[in-house]
Amino acid sequence: MVTFPEFELLGPSIAAMSDKSDGDCGYHADTPQDREQFLRAAGTDPGWCVGLRQVHGNVVLAVDATRAGQGALRADDAPADADGLITNVPGLGLLIGVADCVPVLLYAGDGPAIGALHAGRESTFQNIVGAGVAAMVSHYGIDPKHLHALIGPSISSPAYEVSEEIAARFEGAGLPVHGRCLDLWGANRQQLLAAGVPEDQITVDGRCTRSSHTFHSFRRGQNKQRNLVLLQL
Repeated sequence: MVTFPEFELLGPSIAAMSDKSDGDCGYHADTPQDREQFLRAAGTDPGWCVGLRQVHGNVVLAVDATRAGQGALRADDAPADADGLITNVPGLGLLIGVADCVPVLLYAGDGPAIGALHAGRESTFQNIVGAGVAAMVSHYGIDPKHLHALIGPSISSPAYEVSEEIAARFEGAGLPVHGRCLDLWGANRQQLLAAGVPEDQITVDGRCTRSSHTFHSFRRGQNKQRNLVLLQL
């Protein structure tokens, strides 16, 4: 498990991500108990967490206590097909599964409120962070200038080579591309800035899931194992 203490100091009670030492925390894991064990080790109750059936889009769901426990351990009781969660309920944990995709965590001190976004290639192309910021403004009346964002461990640009067609599509959308390598960290940072988040309140963790052997990585092993990100207000 890795934690993000500097992000927790801003206000969230828990900001953590499972790694290979925590086992496979994906929905379809051969060892489903790993997911529950990680959540409890991180200091939360799975019955007070919410997860999603992630579909690589830009839908962001606002959740409250009535959703507690939904999608925490199983996909079949998740509340929606979506790729982002926001809440202003203290103690409610938001869950995002990743294996090279970018987890983006948001904290608004003027809410307070939090958001957890699954910004993979397609969700980044569809500007899920912009949708997440807009949802927090709409639901909780936060001011983007009070938002802090963490771009978590995920695939780095040098490790993310794609086809010429995909690279051209991203470049055509004004997103950073280096040759045939997509820069998802830079793209999400660019979109956060455009959404009004101050530059000095955006942190890029900088750990590459593919290059490091700390985390599960789809691109490194073509497997279905997943890391789980937890953010709790």
